[in-house]
Amino acid sequence: MKYCAFDNFGRLANHLFVNDGKEREKIVAAHRGQYPYMIDRFQDAETFSFQLIGDTGEGDNSQLVMASDFTKMPQRYPDTRFAIILGDIVYPDGDDSDYEKRFFIPYRDYPKPIIGVVGNHDWYSKLRGYQKHFLSESALAQQYQRPQVVQPNLYFFIETKRLRIICLDSGISGDRIDDEQMQWLREVCQRDPADITKILLLHHPLYAEDERRKIAGQLESLVNQYRIKLTFGAHIHNYQKYTITDVATGHQTVHLVNGGGGAGLSPTHPLADKKLVEDFYPSVADSNKKFPKILGLFRPPSWITNCKDEYPHYKSFCNVSVKPAGLEITIFKKKGDQDPLEETTFRLT
Repeated sequence: MKYCAFDNFGRLANHLFVNDGKEREKIVAAHRGQYPYMIDRFQDAETFSFQLIGDTGEGDNSQLVMASDFTKMPQRYPDTRFAIILGDIVYPDGDDSDYEKRFFIPYRDYPKPIIGVVGNHDWYSKLRGYQKHFLSESALAQQYQRPQVVQPNLYFFIETKRLRIICLDSGISGDRIDDEQMQWLREVCQRDPADITKILLLHHPLYAEDERRKIAGQLESLVNQYRIKLTFGAHIHNYQKYTITDVATGHQTVHLVNGGGGAGLSPTHPLADKKLVEDFYPSVADSNKKFPKILGLFRPPSWITNCKDEYPHYKSFCNVSVKPAGLEITIFKKKGDQDPLEETTFRLT
């Protein structure tokens, strides 16, 4: 695993010297596209598909095992318009020097634009790589003949005829969204048409590891107020699904953890006694095999086990198809490059 702490301690420690609040102010000011930071090139899209994948940028087998399947999705879904990476685009610290090997080469055959959500590892280099390849015209994108959407800022939304895709920057810690961004989020949710289907994307999930995360305390009332049907997060390196009903309003939201795109697997066996989570990958049995106890006594932390980067990898990503009747979400799962692609589908109306 290329961002193994043993090999990259210095680069991983960079975040201790990054004040993402102050840096965000500078970057937002420097890249201030036309407020309110809308990507409008897909406004004609009424029925279409897009793919989402998170925590990708290892550049080794744990990423490459899914790269071929991912790049072929526009063949399976001919109405595909773009893909979105849900943060931690390049490990260990989002530096520009790693982008070619860990972003452009693995996805060089993906024929549509790839849009990036900011992750905590991207922040460790003060977003130097992210700014160069997502907020500006990228020379490497031109070299690899990749179609590119130059994003208007760190947080932004994609407007289509049926769906508004709202993308946040949850920073390094993922504990809260800053006040300026929260005000922007409210304005975007209130835009006409106010009743358009809305989904929320950010690197740190609202629900994960069978618990309500701290950031949900800040965002969930807004999610319920504006009837947001679906949220996507990553950060945890596996797949999880939660369906949460708000007692006060009766509004139901599906929260997905979609962080199985390349980084070393996060275990799922702690979810055996699940209370909130309704689905996850890999299974408890497979997770126990992936993270065995030493001498039957204790399990080493996953960040140590994953330094070996051994098969099976248990990777995953999602496709969302926007249809007249609602959203169709398909979860794709794979153990390794010689294993078949597994899939499950659910719908939101």
